[in-house]
Amino acid sequence: MEERGALLLLSVALLALFARRMLEFPHSIFDKAENPDAECEGVRLKREPMESRTQISQSTQNELVRRHRLAATVTRAFLVLTVALIAVAFTGRAPRVGSGNPDSMLVGFLRISIVVLGIGAVTLRRTRFAAMRLQDIAALRGISGMLATLQNTTVQVAALGGLISILGFFLMMLTVDPSNMVFIGIAALAVLIYCYPRRAAWQRVVHGIQQSGDANDTPAKGRVA
Repeated sequence: MEERGALLLLSVALLALFARRMLEFPHSIFDKAENPDAECEGVRLKREPMESRTQISQSTQNELVRRHRLAATVTRAFLVLTVALIAVAFTGRAPRVGSGNPDSMLVGFLRISIVVLGIGAVTLRRTRFAAMRLQDIAALRGISGMLATLQNTTVQVAALGGLISILGFFLMMLTVDPSNMVFIGIAALAVLIYCYPRRAAWQRVVHGIQQSGDANDTPAKGRVA
């Protein structure tokens, strides 16, 4: 019962976090590039004409589109998977594992793991997308390296959301209780929607980094996190 309460609280918390992100999105680090007087984690953007601030090289734009398409496709795939698993749970035709009376320690372990994955997904994204970290990556590896970080982080967080839904479905098959999949599926959807990439936001990040002059124009080298 305590584990189920934790799952419900996680679902509500993730939905609240997603709603907060939507409400505050125009004021996030992604939009500060549109205001020449805005500061991005202590770095003041240079005042430039609108025309110069909105220019991105064709090669950078092509890479941005390519990486965004990949990240969005992966996220959508996990969204579809999660919705499908929830739909199967509602039909009541999900396969059963065992007798329907699983070991309580296994059930507790799965529920706690799901909570940890949900918190970890949010923490990973917030840490990897910190403004100063993105600026440091751009300074060391160039715009290409920063775009790779945006792509890789989005894919990793989406994979965590997909893993949450799969574990929820497995828990439902163990307990023969569709409500497990419903609660956990809501949490997984919240994670996936939270991490869904927006091309305009990525473009604003590139604008901001270019304006601040922190990007390294040399080819990216080494492993990008």
